Amino acid sequence: MPKCILPWISIETTPMGTMRACCLATNEIPDLNLNTHTLEDGFTSDYMKGLREAFRDGKEPGQCRNCWREEDAGKKSKRQYMLEKFKHIKVDWNNIEQGHGLQFLDLKLGNICNLKCRI
Repeated sequence: MPKCILPWISIETTPMGTMRACCLATNEIPDLNLNTHTLEDGFTSDYMKGLREAFRDGKEPGQCRNCWREEDAGKKSKRQYMLEKFKHIKVDWNNIEQGHGLQFLDLKLGNICNLKCRI
């Protein structure tokens, strides 16, 4: 049964203020933007609940096709890598409402501020 831990513990932001389940997801969370919504809104959105439900039910969500393609090609996908990286987190796969709580945040800041002052 293919599962990905990221919908249960993570969310990713884009430079335009939108949110996705991860950097490889092909779809953004619809109708949510960081200008008007919080990270928590995105993490607990119906979209993320549906993604968790699909994984819980053993489905391969279409928005995650980049990982499926990597795996079909015999490569280690981000899904597999993250399952291994976060294996210490005991996820309740049945909890599609809140996941396991936001624990991993992938911020994409864009190129307006490239943090050159810090790098």
